[in-house]
Amino acid sequence: MELKDITGKSILLGLSLYEDETHLVRFTQSLCQSLRAKLLLTHILKPFHYYAYAGEAPVFPLDTYGPIMDELDEENAQKLLSKIQEGLDVESDIIVKRDSLIEGIEEVAEKGKAGLIVLGSNYSNSVWQGLSTSISLMRGSSFPVLVVPQGCDQITKPDLTIYCGDDLTDSCNSIMSYARDLALALKADHLLHYHIHDMSEQDIKRITDHIKNAVILGKMPEEELSKVETYRERVIEQTLEQLKIRYERLQGAESLNVERNVLFGEAAEELTKLISKDDKPKLLIFGKHHIFRPESLSLGRLPYPTMLELGAAVMVCPSDS
Repeated sequence: MELKDITGKSILLGLSLYEDETHLVRFTQSLCQSLRAKLLLTHILKPFHYYAYAGEAPVFPLDTYGPIMDELDEENAQKLLSKIQEGLDVESDIIVKRDSLIEGIEEVAEKGKAGLIVLGSNYSNSVWQGLSTSISLMRGSSFPVLVVPQGCDQITKPDLTIYCGDDLTDSCNSIMSYARDLALALKADHLLHYHIHDMSEQDIKRITDHIKNAVILGKMPEEELSKVETYRERVIEQTLEQLKIRYERLQGAESLNVERNVLFGEAAEELTKLISKDDKPKLLIFGKHHIFRPESLSLGRLPYPTMLELGAAVMVCPSDS
């Protein structure tokens, strides 16, 4: 994926219309301005069931009024979206559609030739149901999905930091390129390129103990790596060099301020610690392979605590196969 997949295209903003979403509209408008994209103001009306069950037989007490209620719902959504549209400084369209949330958003994105889907963390009636919708889209969508929590209202602030995780595999190549291009387009302060080693302090100590035993048994020469601190420092040094080499392969990589970091431990926990130290605006970019495996979330609690507690916007992009 390259940034050209978004630049000049449409950005779909899914609005729940249940509460004040001013921060979300401001955030997406600033994104559209930077990427020269049209904004698709979208509201999905949930399917309305006109029937109930009396035993096994369906009854239709609202059957006659169903079309009227549909029309009223759509008119109300159109009015609310029109009011939002009046305050915009970017080209925009309004789409109201009755469908299930996920299928409806995906269909609008396809028909509107969107390059990005933006949602709030409370897209549905409740925060957790909203996150469920967002996570489901992150997992299954062919589009990049950006989730914006309360407290984020602009993406073009000069002190913005873009976080790009790298598992040091080819699956991350397009994600690095995308993060770099987005950081340049948004004039971010810098890109933080990081790797998290799945090793705890106990794991490192076990490794160094094995080295010590090998030295004692005469199977290895005297080795400074038998010391925990030395071993950790050597791993950090080599990983930083790997990150540097991988990033510098990107065309135009020299035009952006890049900071590199190496962490140890459980990915979600360590990244949350890292983010909590940064009180500036931040955007986290992941490849889908970072977050999801066929049967589970590979990063555990992410992005729940990061989005809700730390106010970080999170984008998940389709990864290289």
